[in-house]
Amino acid sequence: FHFFDKNLLMKNIMRLISYSIFLLLGISVNGQNQTALDFDGVDDKVSVIGASDLVSGSPEISLACWATLNNQAPGFPDFDGIAGLRNDFSADFYLLQLSATQIEARFRNSNNEEFTIEHMGDFQLGVWQHFAFTYDGALLRLYMNGSQVDSLPANGTLANSGGNLMVGHIDFQAFTFGMTGKIDELGLWNRRITQEEINCLISSK
Repeated sequence: FHFFDKNLLMKNIMRLISYSIFLLLGISVNGQNQTALDFDGVDDKVSVIGASDLVSGSPEISLACWATLNNQAPGFPDFDGIAGLRNDFSADFYLLQLSATQIEARFRNSNNEEFTIEHMGDFQLGVWQHFAFTYDGALLRLYMNGSQVDSLPANGTLANSGGNLMVGHIDFQAFTFGMTGKIDELGLWNRRITQEEINCLISSK
């Protein structure tokens, strides 16, 4: 992490973890971009241990954050994992930068059925943008900067106990898709957040 001392590093890690827990519980919190986590794409990453327990079995789920993406040419095995859950058989819900112009938003249910949005465009490298990925039990929705940019029918629930919420990376088999960029105000919910709530998250930056 690109911080000047250990105390500041730990403060920001705890702040991020606290935000995730508070938002799961429906508690309102505010954040500031100047205290964002900065990832180098190599070995910087954060994991919220056991976070999947809070959304496992829920008919709805949402993930949202501010992010700055800096990788101009991601590609396997150098995709940029933004945040989410992934175990590749019963509990995937994550955001990933596939290319300079493409975002992958994937949900995999407990029956190992995969539903993937691969959205082209609508985001810029090197600037703060807001991403939100929601599921209401029937439809996945991807939002960028408060606007819905894509959707996909889906069904089922996640089933994974003890899985970690990955931040700044997404693990796939023996690979770690590390992010080059920054993340702030991450939230994971056991319900679908609405358009109005997403706009509120954006306006309270």
